[in-house]
Amino acid sequence: VWGAKEALYKMHGRQNLDFIKNMEITDIPLVSGGTMCGRLNRNGVTNQYDIHCEINNEYILVWVIDIPS
Repeated sequence: VWGAKEALYKMHGRQNLDFIKNMEITDIPLVSGGTMCGRLNRNGVTNQYDIHCEINNEYILVWVIDIPS
């Protein structure tokens, strides 16, 4: 989940985001890897993203895909 929030933070441009107040991660997979739902709430606007995760013995790869409104 931390990696998912970090990916959202970097995707947004690292501009004054609070990991608790501005970001929400849901649909967290119960197995290694998979897809989560991310929401970025800022200035009264909520954007939704698909967050994908791939777990390997040596690393965790996380990437974000914007869901058009």
